[in-house]
Amino acid sequence: MLRLISSFLLFLFLWVEAQETRLVWAVYESPNGKIQTSNLDGSDLKTIAEGRNAPSGVAVDNSVIPPKLYYAERGANKIVKVNFDGSNEDSVITNCVGIYDIELDPVHRKIYWVTSTYNTDSLFRADMDGLNSDIEVLYGSGSTGYDYLGLALDTVNEYVFWLRRNNGCADKIYRMNYDKSDFRVVVEHPQNALIGPWDIDVYNNKIYWVDCGLSEDAIFSADLDGSNIDTVVTEANCQFFTIEPSSEKIYFAQDGKIECAGLDNSGYVNVLTDLATSIYGIGIAYNVPVSAISYHYPVAKSFILHNNYPNPFNPSTTISYTLIEPGFVSLKIYDIEGSEVAGLVNEYQVKNTYSLEFNADGLASGVYFYKLQVDNTFSETRKMILMQ
Repeated sequence: MLRLISSFLLFLFLWVEAQETRLVWAVYESPNGKIQTSNLDGSDLKTIAEGRNAPSGVAVDNSVIPPKLYYAERGANKIVKVNFDGSNEDSVITNCVGIYDIELDPVHRKIYWVTSTYNTDSLFRADMDGLNSDIEVLYGSGSTGYDYLGLALDTVNEYVFWLRRNNGCADKIYRMNYDKSDFRVVVEHPQNALIGPWDIDVYNNKIYWVDCGLSEDAIFSADLDGSNIDTVVTEANCQFFTIEPSSEKIYFAQDGKIECAGLDNSGYVNVLTDLATSIYGIGIAYNVPVSAISYHYPVAKSFILHNNYPNPFNPSTTISYTLIEPGFVSLKIYDIEGSEVAGLVNEYQVKNTYSLEFNADGLASGVYFYKLQVDNTFSETRKMILMQ
């Protein structure tokens, strides 16, 4: 039994080591903008795309392996998706002026974006897999003189947050349900001293934003209703940032460099220096193949186990898999010691794509693995992180 567990853990170790977690960001220049990527420690700096017309926002579909990169090309009025080796670039949204920031909801396969033109700017939503498919205007002020800037999604509670700034810097953070049933201002100047916000993120039932208009630039947090405002990172003279949940670190771009710090305002580290000063948008990609530049992207397999989403999660996550052929399916959850903690599927299934929710109530925080097995011909395991 011990040998069996050791072999299982060795397989998982080798599988995890075959892939990387990477930073990705846009360099806002025209006509020579770039999309770049590096490891979390700043090593292995690469350019995914170049010669772009003012790229201004990035988002990663981490629900698939290899992950898919989406970015806005503001100067070309479009959003595109591309592989991490720069291949298979396709337009997703075209003919949309002033795209500033984008976010993905892989659970519902939707893309969200905001525009920034000082001319009746709006919040949009569309299908993330087609071309100009099912475009909706979720919110538009109908007034000129406003910029909609940073955008963030809470896929657990199904909220969308975005920042508004006007010429007078009387700024607000908006929150709206996916179904548009509840719209409200959660943080507002001058009551909450919000002066010059640029970017926003959601993590662990809190919103985070960077404010460049105060006497001391910083990154702040608050509850989802805007209460309990706190300073998270001081001396963060930046415009864009992203949170890496498993390490609880925040990565932010400023003055031609990328830095990181703990969410407890500790451990400041210079990750990269001598970069372009105009970084607009930064994100994190999981499970990127180590040899991403030469990686061969498969067209199809008989069986596909997709990334769970969200990951990390608390307490629920969605696991999906695709059967191109019918077979007897087993889907189980294991802890870090190789012990089975849950059996989700154990039955014969026809060819289809299946999604189910795994609720980890009662389990301790940590690393878990979910394993799909079909007949005796296919087996695949993926890692997920529970953060209670």
